[in-house]
Amino acid sequence: MNKDEKYKKRLAELQPLMFCLQAAIEMYGRDEAKRLAGKALEKYAEARFVEPYKNIPKENRWRQFKDELIHHADDIEYSIEKLDENSVKVQYKYCTFFEIFKDNGLADFVPIYCRTDFTTSRAIHPNLSLNRSQTIAGGATHCDHLWSFEQEQK
Repeated sequence: MNKDEKYKKRLAELQPLMFCLQAAIEMYGRDEAKRLAGKALEKYAEARFVEPYKNIPKENRWRQFKDELIHHADDIEYSIEKLDENSVKVQYKYCTFFEIFKDNGLADFVPIYCRTDFTTSRAIHPNLSLNRSQTIAGGATHCDHLWSFEQEQK
């Protein structure tokens, strides 16, 4: 899927959420809309990123998650910067979510969404952690994600 196709697909997925956020801004103001967005985006991230792992045995989740990162890291512009048994570092050079929200006047809501990466990582597996020093939404040229998995002690 090319960038334009991915954009259109995600736009269709995100349109209802953006309508709700825009309505919340009109009714309650931008600050309250951001507070509400935190709750909504947490639920969205849970459904999009954690739910697919719910039926995978816990001991297989890291392997499956790592495989998804390596082969399907949002299917856009990214590179694998580090890969070993217990970590994957991905550099995202394009963020469809950010572009869509920016195009709809909601770019300042994207950092709220970015914060869900930390909670969803732990929800996928409690031994999975994420470190990140920059994001496109924060003004950087790319996002750097380093997922680390701490093996269970036997």
